[in-house]
Amino acid sequence: MHMHEERQAVPLYVMVDMQPRWASAHAIVGMVEWVIEEAARTKSPVIVLEMKSEPGSPHSRTFKRLLDKMQSLGVIYITVTKTTPGGQSEIARVLKQTGWDHRVIKYFGVKTHQCVAHTVSRMREMFPHSRHQVLANACNDTNGNEWSRFPGGPNVEIINLKPEGAPHVRSGSKTASAERRNVHSGR
Repeated sequence: MHMHEERQAVPLYVMVDMQPRWASAHAIVGMVEWVIEEAARTKSPVIVLEMKSEPGSPHSRTFKRLLDKMQSLGVIYITVTKTTPGGQSEIARVLKQTGWDHRVIKYFGVKTHQCVAHTVSRMREMFPHSRHQVLANACNDTNGNEWSRFPGGPNVEIINLKPEGAPHVRSGSKTASAERRNVHSGR
């Protein structure tokens, strides 16, 4: 008897606009570093989306310490500049070029209700059979996260990570928390 064994999905991580130009990004750098460590542990690739800004601006690129962390941990990543608020075309191009597994896509970054929401909304339409997971503790918005406003769908999950040893995250004036699902992650 021949048994078919389906390989376990290696999550794809999508980092959205973690650039020093956004005040809301500074508050979650520590949590994003923890997410990068998780990507390294699971041998998962990361797509780094960047919002286009003025050439030569010191705040136009993703935080150097995050890029350095990925390099030091051996995380495979590709940085792309978005041409739309969601960056879905760039993500689709990267997936086509690399063949990376995208059955599970984990999103994190800033401008929760703008850039992250656009990215997740467009990606869930383009990839309806993927699981789209928003890592709530690694997202931030200037006015805080209001998860009841976040666009959902049958293949979208808001996950509130509670990793051991991870930094406490504050989002705007409110603690970042997801009301839909709590996931405990031990290291």
